[in-house]
Amino acid sequence: MKGISSTDGCAARNKCPARNKCPARNKCHARNIGAAGKGVGAAMSAILLEGRPVADRVLADVAARARALSDRGLTPGLGTILVGDDPASDGYVRKKHEACAAFGLASSDVRLGSQADTDEV
Repeated sequence: MKGISSTDGCAARNKCPARNKCPARNKCHARNIGAAGKGVGAAMSAILLEGRPVADRVLADVAARARALSDRGLTPGLGTILVGDDPASDGYVRKKHEACAAFGLASSDVRLGSQADTDEV
């Protein structure tokens, strides 16, 4: 069709004279594919994903692996360096160290002022 190219898309998207035959259809006439590719308005069911059971399994695995390493004389752990005094970052780092303590991991925390340069870090 004249004026329509597969690389340009349609200039007049909603007034395309060949709307269903447009070679640039995927570019100019985006379609919303719903459930199972049945189109807009197709019924979809919500699936509730329970994160806590997954997290519990992951953390139990971490604890078991930490014990296995400790039994071999190795001390697994986490080290953090926090530059500055952002409260959100502080809370995040604090929770990581609490998790280490709860699951038998060593942890060390270094705090540097907000003016710390690359060499200091």
